[in-house]
Amino acid sequence: MPSSLGPVPVRDLSDLMVDVLDGHRAAWAELITRFDPLITSILRRYRLSPSDLQDVRQDVWACVIAHVRDVREPRAFPGWIAAVSRHEAARWCTSARRRGESMDSLQIGEIVGDGGRHVPPVDDNLVRAEVRRSVRTGLRELRSDDRRLMLMLFGDDELSYRDISRTLGIPPGRIGPTRARCLEKLRRTRAVADLAA
Repeated sequence: MPSSLGPVPVRDLSDLMVDVLDGHRAAWAELITRFDPLITSILRRYRLSPSDLQDVRQDVWACVIAHVRDVREPRAFPGWIAAVSRHEAARWCTSARRRGESMDSLQIGEIVGDGGRHVPPVDDNLVRAEVRRSVRTGLRELRSDDRRLMLMLFGDDELSYRDISRTLGIPPGRIGPTRARCLEKLRRTRAVADLAA
């Protein structure tokens, strides 16, 4: 809340999370004030009705309350809460499809106008940073051969299958199927699975 002397400075996220974990009501209120616009902007992309958006928003905050202690690094919180928001919205959309609701209203990923109200955009840089961190952590869980193949396939250097074949001693025809197996292993690593949860 602004004071007569100007706006109150935003507290460092690490300090805020310490107070949240200690159960301070004011810290929880600040966390909600700070991240509710992020949640709302993500949920708007799923074309939820206003009442459904509020329901899913409450589900997101319930998940935060239940699992906030699982966030080991406070700087990861924005990416984590964004992932929780997407997961809860996708879960709602799946449930709505099962109930037979019109698919036109469930186009995941479409951005809906905000009706003239300003909604802060999702900080895509934070989300991308969280995804990169999770993938790097997941890669460390893979066997060295699998990790090396993934780094060659998805690294900055644009290597052909022939180049990779020569370097790793894998026949070019086996690179595609091996890539698919490695991606599946990566998806099952704790870091990547937690991101998608």
